[in-house]
Amino acid sequence: IATFGFSSLPGSPQVPNLLPIPYLGTTSYAAPVLGLVSSALMLLLGMTWLNSRVKKAKAAGEGYGDHDDKLGDDSGEMPGLAASLIPIILVVGLNYALTSYFQSPAVVEKYREMGGVNSMWPVIIALFAAVVAGLILFHKQFGTAEKSIDVLKKGAETSFPALINTAFVIGYGGVVGSTAAFSALTKVIMGIPISGAFKVVTASTLMSAVTGSATGGLGLTFAAFDFTLLGIHPEAIHRLAVIASGGLDSLPHCGAVVMTLLVCRLTHKESYLDVGVLSVGVPLISAFACALLYSITGLV
Repeated sequence: IATFGFSSLPGSPQVPNLLPIPYLGTTSYAAPVLGLVSSALMLLLGMTWLNSRVKKAKAAGEGYGDHDDKLGDDSGEMPGLAASLIPIILVVGLNYALTSYFQSPAVVEKYREMGGVNSMWPVIIALFAAVVAGLILFHKQFGTAEKSIDVLKKGAETSFPALINTAFVIGYGGVVGSTAAFSALTKVIMGIPISGAFKVVTASTLMSAVTGSATGGLGLTFAAFDFTLLGIHPEAIHRLAVIASGGLDSLPHCGAVVMTLLVCRLTHKESYLDVGVLSVGVPLISAFACALLYSITGLV
């Protein structure tokens, strides 16, 4: 959840992958080569670590503990595999198709009089279509129209705190960006004698550490730095910044980490080693590896 699906996979509808679009004029499929290389590296490193931890736990006789695992009512008829996959396929497929459609010169010209094409449209339309498809496909599970409305209400209620939290974090980043200390930090980062790709990675991961959020860190990064002046391909900037934002954003004090451990009823002492390796170490290794790849080959 906090590795390749979060930042690397081209077309991912996650917020960090969408945030650079207005700044760079890219799409959610920016830098597919770098994205796929990063995804493969994260998957390999992550599964290697997890398998080693599983072996160690088995050798120690460790199980899942004594927990109440009844998290929901599964007594009714559950949806089939095909129906469950359709909304996911819709998000990926429709996003890709609409991204290509809205890049067509004829379509761009058509919408010019209306303010121009917004690169966020494909993802928004794809997600909306997936939600509608879910309501239709899973109507048996929802039951009556009243229960369906309750499901929508609950979805709105649970999404609202996430929206507000994201807005707060980006707002906090804006305040930090207006301070003299931050201005000095940006000059130090841009003055480091390293290639532009490594500057993108360094700035993004440090800003995410400052805000404790990948989204807030990216907002701060693109508000403060104009990486296009470094002669880097906009798609490479997009992908490298997003991958790097998923590193130091999940330090122990990160809200998402705290919430996850609360849900799992575990402590930092019990779990943070694995959380840190997977959501901090692996993304950072991948980000710097992709920066090196781009610096050597120029591939996006």
